[in-house]
Amino acid sequence: MRNARLASADARRLMASLPELEHSARRAFDAAPGVLLQSQQTLHEIERLTEGVQRHWLVRDHIDAPPSGHRLSSGRVGTER
Repeated sequence: MRNARLASADARRLMASLPELEHSARRAFDAAPGVLLQSQQTLHEIERLTEGVQRHWLVRDHIDAPPSGHRLSSGRVGTER
């Protein structure tokens, strides 16, 4: 009987926290597209920076030749060809 009361009290506490949990989950879900866009933009900037550094005269002689297969840029991933 004691276990049932403890379980009931835990269930009430859980139910009381559900609205706050839902609100937090909704805020995180709503922020996801912005975070994804910002991540894509940052990746694109890192690619441009890396390519620029690889072409710099102090560095380019120390960079291995690219492999024969060509990689897609991050901007083309997921787009139709």
